[in-house]
This record gives sequence, C-alpha cells and structure tokens, in this order.
Amino acid sequence: MIGELALAKIIDYPQTRSKYAALIDAARKDFSLTTYTNVDDFERSTMDQANTLMSLLQQNYLSLGHAKTEADRAVDQRKVTLLALITLGSAFLLAANLISTRKEEAEVKGASNPSAASDDRVAELTTAAQIIEMAIDQAKNLGVRPL
Repeated sequence: MIGELALAKIIDYPQTRSKYAALIDAARKDFSLTTYTNVDDFERSTMDQANTLMSLLQQNYLSLGHAKTEADRAVDQRKVTLLALITLGSAFLLAANLISTRKEEAEVKGASNPSAASDDRVAELTTAAQIIEMAIDQAKNLGVRPL
C-alpha cells in the first residue's frame, strides 16, 4: 500500500518506508502492546490515506462520467441540429427546383392560359412556404434559431 500511495505522489516513499521498517524492527525487538499498537496505528493511518485517495478517485471518475454524458448529449444535439439544417437546405433546394421547372414549362407552353400558370405559381409558392415553415418549426423545437 505504501508503494501505491508513493506512485500516486501522496507520500514520500523512502521516508515512509524507513519509518515503517523502524516500527517493525522495534516491534520485533520489544514484543509489547505499545510497539504492536504503534505498528497498527501506522498501518491504519496508511490505509486511511489509501481509502481517502480511493474515494476521491471514485468521485472524479463519476464526475468525469457525468461530464462525458453531457458532452455526448451536446454532440447528439448538434447532430440533430445539423440534420435539421440539412433538411431545411434541402427544402429550399426543392422549392427552388420546383419553381424553376415550372417557369421553364410555362415558357414552353406559352402564355396560352395565364390564369392556370398563375394558379400553378401560387400553389408552388404556397407549398414552398409550407415546407419552409415546417423546417423552421422543427428547428425551433430543437432549440435552433433559424438564420
């Protein structure tokens, strides 16, 4: 245990080891309750230091585990946010593509029926607006502010 505490830089190994060896030698020379109690007290003190260190390490381990869990949650939230923004971008591209396709179709057909072309344009813009609103609502639910 003394070696482990020294590795953790809690105690000075040579000093502590020599003190322990001196107590053991004294107990061997004078086999009495006092020398035995001195060795026992030293060992108890060493174990108390080890137990204190172990509890601190366990607390640090738990707090690091909680920090990792929070970091993982933040990463997951960012992934969801990125997915929402990608979806919003895709919605914009879809709306732009629909609008440009309809313009080309209207130009090819000519202005034979202007009210039908106008109705198609209104429907496209309404659909695009609904898609954008849905994407913004989803982003708000994620706690993301749209640009």
